[in-house]
Amino acid sequence: MATDRRSIYALPVGCDPEFDEFWELLSENGATTRRLPTFDAATREYGHEYAALSPDAASLAFTSSRYLESENTLRYRLSVYDLDTLSIARYDLPNPPSHIWGGLVWSSDSRRLYFAIDAGLPEDEPSRPYGLWAWDTQEQSISRIADLTEPAMHLLGISADDVWLLLAPEHQQTVTYIYLPTGEHTLLELPPEGVDAIVR
Repeated sequence: MATDRRSIYALPVGCDPEFDEFWELLSENGATTRRLPTFDAATREYGHEYAALSPDAASLAFTSSRYLESENTLRYRLSVYDLDTLSIARYDLPNPPSHIWGGLVWSSDSRRLYFAIDAGLPEDEPSRPYGLWAWDTQEQSISRIADLTEPAMHLLGISADDVWLLLAPEHQQTVTYIYLPTGEHTLLELPPEGVDAIVR
């Protein structure tokens, strides 16, 4: 939702996992006010899987994929919509082929966007983790924050002071806290009877 609470951003039905546009909707009646394309005809790049609006509603980050005909494979990137200029900046992920897994999480000040990167394509098995990374809005660059011990980690949230990031693996038998200033890990074992979902 935009900071004025008048607009929300949504994906139209049928966008799983690829999407070629966002819809900006009026919160009072659901009317579509703008369509924001994610598709780049020159590179044949689509939005793919994850999206997150910054707390200041200035940026809309999303993952994207494009087909490389010369290599007969997909390449994944981080894309960021500037909602003032309606321009898209696209950033190659490190260690290609690689992909973002488990979502995108903004810091509360909208300065950094956090995400986990895994090796290969999403359907590759087995995969391996490339760590926790962040895109910095001021430096316009991607940097490594911490190692991860296993792939397919879901980003669950960030503390109000932007110091701790919470992640959980697919099986949700543990959760991991990462202290962002140092990358230090704290592992929490969940009750043996099982947890159905982590409340965010």
